[in-house]
Amino acid sequence: MLSGLSTVNNKMSNVSFAVALIAVFLFALIGGVEQCMSANAEGHHALLQASNVRKKSLTNVVASEILAQPYAGEADEAVDDMADAIKTLGEVGADQTSVETIAHRQFMLSTVRALKLAGLDASNRTDSKTGGDVPKYYMFSHHKTGTVMGSEAVFRMNEVNSGLDILWHSGLPTATSELEIPDPMEKSCFLHIVRNPFEMLVSGYLYHKAESEDWVLKPFGQALAETIQNNITRDSAASWLSKAFLGIAQVFHETRNGPLSDWLPDAQSDERFADYLNRLDPDRGLVVEYILAREFSLPSMLFTYDWVAEHSCSLNVCLHSFYDECSAVWQRVLQTWQIQEPQYSSLLHAVEKSCPNVSNQTLMHSSGHLAREYDKNHEKNHELPPEHELVNRLRDLDKKKLNRTIAHMEKIAEMEKEVSWCQVSGKYKELPATAEAKNTNAS
Repeated sequence: MLSGLSTVNNKMSNVSFAVALIAVFLFALIGGVEQCMSANAEGHHALLQASNVRKKSLTNVVASEILAQPYAGEADEAVDDMADAIKTLGEVGADQTSVETIAHRQFMLSTVRALKLAGLDASNRTDSKTGGDVPKYYMFSHHKTGTVMGSEAVFRMNEVNSGLDILWHSGLPTATSELEIPDPMEKSCFLHIVRNPFEMLVSGYLYHKAESEDWVLKPFGQALAETIQNNITRDSAASWLSKAFLGIAQVFHETRNGPLSDWLPDAQSDERFADYLNRLDPDRGLVVEYILAREFSLPSMLFTYDWVAEHSCSLNVCLHSFYDECSAVWQRVLQTWQIQEPQYSSLLHAVEKSCPNVSNQTLMHSSGHLAREYDKNHEKNHELPPEHELVNRLRDLDKKKLNRTIAHMEKIAEMEKEVSWCQVSGKYKELPATAEAKNTNAS
């Protein structure tokens, strides 16, 4: 096989060779799928063993020869096709909990990662607007950590003809392990927008109660079916929507069989997630929001926080910083990215238009605003507690019901002591009594 590939390499361009090599590997995997689908459990076991034997021969070709190609970005479509084949191979005829099956799937995912490394590395070197030595600049966030603001920031910066690649990264917001990092990062710089987990959960609770996105209007039964059909777990390399459905499915399970099932009302298979939240009192609603986020957005925020902290020309920024000192934050971002004049000033001027105290988009997307509008439109006869009170309730619930799990997420080790990596801020932070009294009198 290797000699055949060498012959191909002598006759084809670098681009064609990369695509052809991936096609050979894809063909081999699809052949394995066909074998697997027609085999019994013993046959599948043999297939896994045969694949392990091929690791050194085939994977080394993929990892070394494709990475050597300067134009491997042409192979993106083939990578996606191969990923589909891998997904099918992992789903048919095997014990999904066996160590051997899990190891096999990890091997296949790592091979896809190698191919994607080749693809974006080639893109960085050959397709960049600025040529080979200038990195790409990525921003990303997670559900309820500033996606609207961050997306607008990318849009505003691209209104300037800076000649730089400034992009929104759609893969990192769901990554929970190195295997799920979708692209190579050696020549990229990042801005990761993060948020205090208590604040993030309260915001999510209010936002989802308000029926603010289509997926919260899907019944529990649909989320269960999607999760089972696609074999989604917390560690799966899956889309954000699949992870959201996983969270909804987990809520359904835990209301019936979880450690808090006696305290939580049973969710019904034909009930929508938003409707379930709206029939719960705030305390139960906040705990349900935690169960959703535990499978959906919290693991990826914590993993990518550590990952970005170790990456050059990149930084984690707490969402509240953009409310407190937006211009100064963007100056720090551009300086960390080592942006020089004349691009520096023009990009700073443009991105300041996305600041939450300037942009109407962020205000209209505010969780509290949406939740109270929802209650008003649906003639709710109760008033939602203020955000800071909901944070306090969640802290108390975390101690009594959740074994301080959220408080543990809130802390990081720094200089041999634990500190909060993002403070609760703004309306989510309880004002001192004197300040609160003055604020009440003023209104």
